[in-house]
Amino acid sequence: MATIKQELDDAAIECGLTAPASWLSTSDATAAQVVSMMRAVVEDVLDRHDWSGAAGEATISPVAETSAWAFPSDYERLQRDVSAVFEVSPNRRPVACVTSDGSWREMVSWGWSGAQRFFRKTGTGLEFYRPLPAGAVVNVNYQTAKWIVGGLDAWTNEASDKPVFPSRLIRLGTVARWRKQKGMRYADDSAEYETALARAMVEDAPRRSFSTDGPTGAAVHPMRVPVP
Repeated sequence: MATIKQELDDAAIECGLTAPASWLSTSDATAAQVVSMMRAVVEDVLDRHDWSGAAGEATISPVAETSAWAFPSDYERLQRDVSAVFEVSPNRRPVACVTSDGSWREMVSWGWSGAQRFFRKTGTGLEFYRPLPAGAVVNVNYQTAKWIVGGLDAWTNEASDKPVFPSRLIRLGTVARWRKQKGMRYADDSAEYETALARAMVEDAPRRSFSTDGPTGAAVHPMRVPVP
């Protein structure tokens, strides 16, 4: 896989530009614009898929009952998976996400006490209902902003730094953005980028999921779960 610099050099050629000796230290305004577009491409790629190379995992195991958990320093977002927050003990099941503040307040006000546990995202972490008892174990799978191979979140080494996703996406996405910004025809470039991105996402996650308790992906509403 090519380095980030090699992909930007190739992108410059496709855009009819002269690549600088160093993208990181150049004072050329045009080169700086290309780097800015490249960073926008990286943000788009990271947001579109749970890349295995940028995945993070944390285990919550409180020593005393708690309802709050703070995000780790490298947290970017939760993985888009129904089992992203999974309770290992005392209940072995996914923790259901409540996305509506109204549903959360309704659930808490009723004092719901079924077996299913729920969580909601706050500005700094996760809040659980019912609270996690001492000794509970919950796994949290999330995505980081570490898009450079080696666990780095910033491009600093032009000689060796490579992205955790296929490097060609940087070239394809940057060329498409450049031509669009300059008022050129870019539809074919954008389509090529989207096709390559879709293929890369499939190749990064070739697994298939299954469920033993009904359709996967469906949100669990706290008022629709039967009380045992």
